[in-house]
Amino acid sequence: MKVGLQIPSFTWPDGASKLASNLKNIVQAAEEAGFYSLWAMDHFFQINGVGPVENDMLEGYSALTSWTDVPAGAEKNARLGQASCPERAIEIEE
Repeated sequence: MKVGLQIPSFTWPDGASKLASNLKNIVQAAEEAGFYSLWAMDHFFQINGVGPVENDMLEGYSALTSWTDVPAGAEKNARLGQASCPERAIEIEE
């Protein structure tokens, strides 16, 4: 079984100023844990059910770009994907 991780929220207790470093830490932890893929939603604003529209949100491709910036020498095996809707997801090959 291949398991992926979707990050649906970018609102964390230490605020937007730490968003990039928090995201990088999550991605590194997911890589180390052996997740097959990492996913971001295709939204500019947060969706109902996850949080209010005012919450911090990254556009999907911006989030995916930041995920490729891992430290030198680090394993980078997880595939990246853009989840455009639950029925259809786009996997990005490197």
